[in-house]
Amino acid sequence: MRSIIVSGVDPFFAFDVFTIEDPLRLGIGSYVIAVPRSPRSAHGIAVNNGYRYPCRNDPSIVYLSQTEIASGGLKFGATFARDWAGAGGDALYPGPHLCARRRPAPHAHHTRPRRSAGTSRHPTREWPVPAAERVTPLDGLAGDTPDLVSATALLVGDLYRTFGQRDVLHITPEGKVAPARWGHLQSEIEKWAHDNEIDTI
Repeated sequence: MRSIIVSGVDPFFAFDVFTIEDPLRLGIGSYVIAVPRSPRSAHGIAVNNGYRYPCRNDPSIVYLSQTEIASGGLKFGATFARDWAGAGGDALYPGPHLCARRRPAPHAHHTRPRRSAGTSRHPTREWPVPAAERVTPLDGLAGDTPDLVSATALLVGDLYRTFGQRDVLHITPEGKVAPARWGHLQSEIEKWAHDNEIDTI
């Protein structure tokens, strides 16, 4: 049973499996899986060729967006650094490290090179580029603050653009949130923003 659970979840989380026997029927019973709150959340479950990140919302289950996952990761890392590692001051975090460009491959001679049928004259090449570094107060990332919203928007925006997607519209680099963009979570986001003095648009 453990191997079945572990094979479909990433990152791995701690859990216990208990066998509960039916006192009236020998050899028959059930399993109880106890899962304590995990410090490594969010956990993805394998679906087709990727992972989805479930989250319980009252009696139903919803799936976290990339924005929510990034925000949770930043907050967890900042809280750990401040409260457990004794760090303080500003947090420095990078943007993407790799950028794809299309440019002609260099040739040793001026004569036109021969190429096979179906190949591009200008092949796509990738090379590392300097990461865009960002600085945010560590305390701002460790709580539900405009600094956390801003840092998440910048980080997720970098990821979206790296993969050719449009900018994230749920939150802004100015530290504001757009509740209407969160679908069924709109009312919860509005309350969260109000309780934490975060501006909405």
